Amino acid sequence: MYFSYLPQGSIHGSLLFLLYINNIMKITNIKDNNNKSKSLLFVDDKSLFIIKPNPTNFIKDINGVFTNINSWFIVSLLSLNFEKTSPIQFLTKNSSLIPISVGCDNKIKSSVTNITFLRITIDKTLMWKSHIKMIILKLSVS
Repeated sequence: MYFSYLPQGSIHGSLLFLLYINNIMKITNIKDNNNKSKSLLFVDDKSLFIIKPNPTNFIKDINGVFTNINSWFIVSLLSLNFEKTSPIQFLTKNSSLIPISVGCDNKIKSSVTNITFLRITIDKTLMWKSHIKMIILKLSVS
């Protein structure tokens, strides 16, 4: 029996991982008349942006996308870390909040008010107050 592996953190491991998961973009990048969905893949992190002008089927569509992603993970012998999944709804001054709960494998996550994306804290109104507070806190500690 012969075993082969790549050390964690090696440049080859990252490249092979990206090649392995590259086709996840096909199931999440959707564009039609009413719906737009765009994926962003950064190393082993995936972000999904869903744009819907009509909120009627918004929650149903979001849960459908999560079901598709989870199915892809199962088929690809990977697992979705739902604990690190955070749905957020970006709002403008004129838009109203739609209560969002995303479900996957009998687990439910409610919408959050801010997220950290590539070490930048972003809140639901796309203001920088949360990020500035975090930076001030880090600077005051050091």
